[in-house]
Parts: sequence; C-alpha cells; structure tokens
Amino acid sequence: MSTYPEVPGASKSSKAQEANHVPSSPPAGYLDSLPGYEGTSFEEDTGQISPPPYELIYPEVFPMRPPIQSHALTEQEAREAFVKFSQSHCCYGEGAAKNCVISDIQNTSAYHYCLETFAEGRKTNWKHQPYEGEPIPIFVTPPPGPWEIPVTDFNYFQDGKRRLVIPETTVVKECHACEGRGECKCKQCSGWGKIQCANCEGRGHKGADGGPQQCTTCEGYGKKVCPSCSGKDRLPCHTCKSRKKLKYYIELEVTWKTFKNHHVVEQSDLPKHLITGVTGNVIFQEELPQIAAISNFPDKEVNSGSADVLAKQLEEVTKTHRIIRQRHTLSVVPVSQINYQWKGNRKYFFVYGTEKDAYDPDYPQKCCCGVCTVL
Repeated sequence: MSTYPEVPGASKSSKAQEANHVPSSPPAGYLDSLPGYEGTSFEEDTGQISPPPYELIYPEVFPMRPPIQSHALTEQEAREAFVKFSQSHCCYGEGAAKNCVISDIQNTSAYHYCLETFAEGRKTNWKHQPYEGEPIPIFVTPPPGPWEIPVTDFNYFQDGKRRLVIPETTVVKECHACEGRGECKCKQCSGWGKIQCANCEGRGHKGADGGPQQCTTCEGYGKKVCPSCSGKDRLPCHTCKSRKKLKYYIELEVTWKTFKNHHVVEQSDLPKHLITGVTGNVIFQEELPQIAAISNFPDKEVNSGSADVLAKQLEEVTKTHRIIRQRHTLSVVPVSQINYQWKGNRKYFFVYGTEKDAYDPDYPQKCCCGVCTVL
C-alpha cells in the first residue's frame, strides 16, 4: 500500500465564486514548471499519462481439458422456455408458444471466448487548497515520475479510483483569486455596495395618476443595498476561504478498469451477441499477469479468435493504461434449434445457455403489431 498522502478533497469553485467570475486557476507562469511534469494543467480533462512500454511474453501451451457432456434439451424444457419468451414481450400472444407442434430438436453448442484485462491509468493535474499554516517540506529532490509512485491498494478486476499528492510538488503562494487579500470585489455591484433598483429602474419614482410617486422599494434613492455583499462591496474569497494563501500541488489520479472483449464461434442463425449474455460450461480459464492467446484448441476458429481479440485489446489498452492482470475464459454454451409448426407454417426458435433463454427471430403471434407501449 502506498504511503503517499491522500488528497482530502479536490478544490472546486463554489456557486458564489462562479457567480462572481473568480478565476478557478492562476494565470500562466504563476507556478514554476516541475521536472517531469511540464505541461501539467488545472484542467480536469487533461493530464493523461502514457504508460511504460508493454513487453510481450512467450506463449504458453493451452492445457487440454476433458470434453463436457452437454444436456440434451427435452421438448418440455423447450416449450417452457418458449412460453417464457412470449411472456417477456408485451405484444406477443402465448398461444403459439403453448400450442405449436414441435417436430424436432437439434442440440448443438457454441464456444464463447472472453478476455478480461485489468489495467491501471494515471493522470496528473495541478490542484489547490486553502493554506492552513501547516509546515510544507522544502524541495530536496525532483518529484518522482507519475509511474514511479507505487499504488497497490486495489482488487483485481474491480474498478476503482484513488487520488494522492505527488511528493516534492507542494508550494504555498498568495491566492490567485483575491491576490492575497482574503476577499474579492463583489461583481454584482462592481464594488459599490449598491445596485440599481429594478422596481423603478433607478429613477427613484414611478409614474402614476396625479404625477410621479416615490418608489417604495428604494425609498426614492434609485438604488438599494446589494443582496450579494449586503452593501459591504466585497465578499470573502471562496477560493482560499479568506486564508489569503493557497497550497498548490500536483495531484495523481489513479484509476483501475477492466476491459472486456468477446469472441463467439457459433454455426446456427442465433445472433452471436446473445451468447455473450448467458453462461455455459467453462472448459478453460487462465489468470496471469500476462496471458498468451489460445493456440492449440481443436477448433481453429477459437484459436484465431483468441489471437485476434488479444491483439486488438492490447493495442487499445496499452495506449493509455498499464496492464496489471489478465484473465481469459472459454465456455461451451448449449444451443438448441427447435423446429415447429404453427397454423400450417414451419418455423423455428432457439433455446440457449444454461439459463435456457429462448429466441424466435420471427414469432408468429404478435397480437398488436408491435405498436403497444409499455407503461
């Protein structure tokens, strides 16, 4: 676990500060550039740090597993899945699912390959907080690089985020928003303490039958006390909380993310994306700091799919993240095509996955033409 100080809370402009147009960051050149962090800014959407170069390992041999004996789907199971499918659609009638004549069931299977890569991304930004008078260490050495700081308090394949202060980057300077005064000129009244009366538009009176009458809102002055500063013409600086000084530092934001990609080998007309949403029988799973593509599985399409998914994911991930751990899984997903007849028409539907989900590409009993609205 890292011993570097946590960031207690990122400084952000309050609504009052935004209303008075106080600058959220100091002008260019206000802070000295630090070695290794040139170009670091206060902008939240910048600061992504490229990871160290990624080194490939030698591929390992795919361990063979005994074949899985799949369960042959029965007619009763197929019909139950079909009825459930019809019930899940508001405009489908159940009659076709309950009363169709099932002629035969063709039991097959699909291969579902899933690659998961747990990776870490880092970005840096200048931040500031009100200075409370605490001692600030003097710079002795250049700050460590953003990828040199160890941060290990994460869980594999669980997304997370952590922010910490980069050592040797903290400096105390006058608040850029109030220039060290602790207060800022009120923008609503431009520092006058009063604003024009909206009721009489600054005239002090309003026209009426019998001649002008004194404005009751401003009592004839044409102005009234500024509601923002209560007539004081200045407001406490929300940036430094009236402390007059700010503690500037570079914040390291570390994020952990799991990238996931799929490849499905399936010979029927069942849409492949449906396979990725169900479970099957796991015949192979491997988890290592770095995995190699499956290369000697009997089905060559599985091998080529594994290599393609791995190559594309590595290209995507390593541009912005450092890979920590990888896991890939190969599952056999049961798929059954059920041929049936309904009112003289020959049709078919699928039952797939251990959940026994059903899918019919052309269900014959759409009772309201698909125009109903789910309330």
